[in-house]
Amino acid sequence: MEDYKPKYKGTKALPYTIYGLWLVLYTMKRPHEVCEGKWSEIDFEQKLWRKDAESTKTGLENDECPLSEQALKVLTELHKITGDFEYMFPSGAGNLHIVPETLRKMILEGLGYSVGELTTHGLRGMFSTTGNELGYNFKAVEKQLSHNIGNEVSQAYNHAKYLRMRRQVVQKYADWLHVQANKARKRKKHTSSEHDSPEQVNCIAV
Repeated sequence: MEDYKPKYKGTKALPYTIYGLWLVLYTMKRPHEVCEGKWSEIDFEQKLWRKDAESTKTGLENDECPLSEQALKVLTELHKITGDFEYMFPSGAGNLHIVPETLRKMILEGLGYSVGELTTHGLRGMFSTTGNELGYNFKAVEKQLSHNIGNEVSQAYNHAKYLRMRRQVVQKYADWLHVQANKARKRKKHTSSEHDSPEQVNCIAV
């Protein structure tokens, strides 16, 4: 796994670790689903991530997760690194793929967060809260989170995947994330410039 040495921009995290974080953000999949993701599950043409029932939390039905343009870009870049492997996040420790705890640890250490400060559960909660506040379709949001909708009777009859609405939701949310990231970069740049020398400011501007 020596090829994974290059670091992500401004952090100690390895590239494919950061891609794992982005995939959680863009798809709302649980960490174990991301870690266990196989390249054979990705349909770049149809922009879908297909997982069989055994890989889902409920284990009851197959899942087709729509992919935003940003998620496809992440997967394209990740494929350049691990495309020759069966799993998208292969392990160098004798396992077929990295385990969720390893992904969490590498993300936290790489980005400089402490335990509990950043959690994948919190990221999924942010998607649910933001989606509902911005008026996203409730059923599409819940289905994207792999949550059951309705009572046991309705679940037994309703097998809709809400793909069209989910595709709209994941793209809107990915766009929203990038708007927030750009705002954060501008705030950080403004804060840094207030404490830097003129030479440092010019360097940042470049």
